Amino acid sequence: MTVTGTLTDGTGSVSGRIDLVDTVDSGVGWGAVGTFTGTVTNAAGSVTTGTQGLELPLDRNSAGVRQPAPGPICLVLLGWDVRVTVMQADLDAGAQSGAGVR
Repeated sequence: MTVTGTLTDGTGSVSGRIDLVDTVDSGVGWGAVGTFTGTVTNAAGSVTTGTQGLELPLDRNSAGVRQPAPGPICLVLLGWDVRVTVMQADLDAGAQSGAGVR
């Protein structure tokens, strides 16, 4: 999933990719576990690039499918407080691995 955003103070920028690998029940709701790979650029133009693990909150859409919560998500990425928007929110995080229907 492609993500874009800003630092939570409204400056700088965030761009990258989130790859989700699993879902978890954290006791207060469902989350999707994965990694962020990308860059965070502060207002002064200093760029931090890297990869880090993360967990995104999940909601159920009207069809009952778990997907990232709508709207901006506040996270700490690469040491920065950021607000990101998931660009491809049509994720079915409840999918099962396997051969599928034949």
